[in-house]
Amino acid sequence: MHEINDHEKKLFGIVSPFDNFVNLRKELAPYFELWKTVGDFLDKKKSWMSGPFLELNHGDAEMAVKLHTKNSSKLNKLFKADSIAARIAQEFREDVLSVNEYLPAMEILSNQGLKDRHWAKIDEIMGTKFNPKTGSLQEIWAKGVKNFLPQIEEISETASKEYRLESMLNKMEKEWEDLNFVISNWKNSNVLIL
Repeated sequence: MHEINDHEKKLFGIVSPFDNFVNLRKELAPYFELWKTVGDFLDKKKSWMSGPFLELNHGDAEMAVKLHTKNSSKLNKLFKADSIAARIAQEFREDVLSVNEYLPAMEILSNQGLKDRHWAKIDEIMGTKFNPKTGSLQEIWAKGVKNFLPQIEEISETASKEYRLESMLNKMEKEWEDLNFVISNWKNSNVLIL
């Protein structure tokens, strides 16, 4: 900093008050953190609510909600109670907490084991048609999925078990792919052995 001030004094005859910049930077840091955190959350919330349903990742969403809940608590304490920034921080906290309502549905419905046959059962239970390939969480939520979560959870658990079995079977088939079984006669008889 001193070097810059020296060069500036030699060239222009004056010195810029960089100390003001450092102080201003410290004063604006909480506001920057607020806007950065709110912007990050809103981007994620938009992708969760409006993005393709099959791209939902419940684990990532749950971790992000926990992180933003923690951050929103910290941000609430940084601003004076009657300030605009405090109101924004409080609204942000409420928005983050409101996403908790969607997490159970995200967990149940973002199961990678759900196949078309499972989605047909879910459609039957809900009495509506939903395409998980093009639909969004917001769309299925508007169709009342929260009222049917216990029944849908059973379907999702069944799908998980089927998926695990399919995965194990596929792994076994892959392991056995290169195996050759030789069958021969036992002691020159008509009895075959492996």
